[in-house]
Amino acid sequence: MLLLNYARAPYKLTLDPSVGGVNLSQPPRYMPLHNFVWQDGRWWQHDRNGLHPLLVAILAVLLALALILFWTTPIHAQSDPNWQATYWNNMDLSGAPVMVRDESDLNHDWGTGSPAAGVNSDHFSARWTRWVDFDAGRYRFNVRVDDGVRLWVSNSLLIDQWRDQPATEYSGEIYLTDGPAPIRMEYYENEGYAVARLDWQRLGETYIDPGEVGEWRAEFYDNRDLSGSPDYVRYDYAIDYDWGSGHPAPGIDDDNFSVRWTRVAYFSGGRYRFKVTCDDGVRLYVDGKRIMDAWHDMSATRMTADISLSQGKHTVRLEYYEHNGIAVAKLTWDTTEEREPQKIGNIITCAPPQPYNNAWVKIYRRTDAGDWEDMTPKGIGAIDATGFLKIDGLPVDVERYGDLGHPYCVEVFLDGALINSCGNTDKGENEFRVFPSMDNYTPWQCPRPAS
Repeated sequence: MLLLNYARAPYKLTLDPSVGGVNLSQPPRYMPLHNFVWQDGRWWQHDRNGLHPLLVAILAVLLALALILFWTTPIHAQSDPNWQATYWNNMDLSGAPVMVRDESDLNHDWGTGSPAAGVNSDHFSARWTRWVDFDAGRYRFNVRVDDGVRLWVSNSLLIDQWRDQPATEYSGEIYLTDGPAPIRMEYYENEGYAVARLDWQRLGETYIDPGEVGEWRAEFYDNRDLSGSPDYVRYDYAIDYDWGSGHPAPGIDDDNFSVRWTRVAYFSGGRYRFKVTCDDGVRLYVDGKRIMDAWHDMSATRMTADISLSQGKHTVRLEYYEHNGIAVAKLTWDTTEEREPQKIGNIITCAPPQPYNNAWVKIYRRTDAGDWEDMTPKGIGAIDATGFLKIDGLPVDVERYGDLGHPYCVEVFLDGALINSCGNTDKGENEFRVFPSMDNYTPWQCPRPAS
């Protein structure tokens, strides 16, 4: 809308696409575009009283069009080529800064030195700001700091770790719309080494969850039972937290929260001991098997659980909740030299005794692949006069079968012919299982040994 004086009276000029012309009010009336005439090098309005010069009106139309284009075209801040870095000689970004400069990268490892002349080597703080042009999508931002850090992306607090700490890496995800977005990172250094780094990457449709390649996917819930959708998600390089009475993540309360960490890790195979310290409750799973369950309130407590793992990738999941007071959650593991003795069992059976009979017993053990492993390639004969036979030292995989016993198959041959068999479920026979530390009898009747 535009007000102008035309024919010594105020007129209101608006574009009206519905009639294909402009609207001049006072009094209101429409002037279709075909009533404008170009003649003698200028614009005229044609009406019932003839032609009238329309230079002022056409300039107003052009101005109105320019204003419309200006108002309807999105206005974005320009993407900045550099960071604006501001430094203070205190740890809380207060007062007048001692230095302001442009920095092309936010990738600093000052060691025990100073960021620049005039800035302390310890007890300083800094703020970096920048507008960056993003394509629409989900992005993951990574920081590595020693000591405290806060990161805002598009005015959302994404990482909040404002505390003294050794060089530690944190990550957070956010969806960004197309166009420039503001980034602000605040940092402080107390004493010792000083590190401040930031990078990011777009997570495309083919993105592989970092939880699948070695990092922890941390899902935070603002309740104690991991219910509903997570209120905050980030990626952690380690589970090593002592939050005290503080909050663990943006938007999560100090108390009455829960966290689920999930990671796929590579193990070289062997016996592993998982060590957890927590306040309050915890549950630990490996490949979906729960190996630790202490889902109750408690002060900071250290617990361990041992498990044998094959070589390759295994999924580890830690679930944790905090009720009130101090909050602690830590998890590590390593191989243990304390190898659990191999569980073994026996089978008691019988066969026509030798040397009067050409008879032997064959034993087969079910493997992890579901095949039958021949435990007695040459067969075993009975030397007791009654045919009594006890076969010891048979391995039992309690990690796989627990208290259910390990599946075995027993066959008895006489003169090359099968006369007794049990356990071969592939052939429809009843299951036969061997349990450790007890006698396991085949189902057919056997005499007691002669001596």
